[in-house]
Amino acid sequence: WGPSPPPGLGAARPGLLVLGADVSYDPASAPALAACVAALLRRGGPGSAALFAGVRRTAGGVATFEAAAERAGLRVRRWGVAAAASAGRWGAWGGAEGGGADMVGWRLRVEG
Repeated sequence: WGPSPPPGLGAARPGLLVLGADVSYDPASAPALAACVAALLRRGGPGSAALFAGVRRTAGGVATFEAAAERAGLRVRRWGVAAAASAGRWGAWGGAEGGGADMVGWRLRVEG
């Protein structure tokens, strides 16, 4: 992510879909990530959306990302929260929010 999307990405094509997995793990990066996604979706035109999925790793991380997305002008819909299948691999990361290593997903769209 950065201040602007790569050239040619998100050119005026209705229905741009941005997919992300495990990209929201660092709360300090949430504003830059949200700004980048908002810019891509605006360039993509009507019907564009982003679908993200990740693991809750830090206390407040999910709320921080959702707030940054809303400040960037994105409509946020949390579409799933599920407990990890085992405490093995995912549990080793702590899952500080919600008492376990839960998976969470979002659908993001540009407001308006």
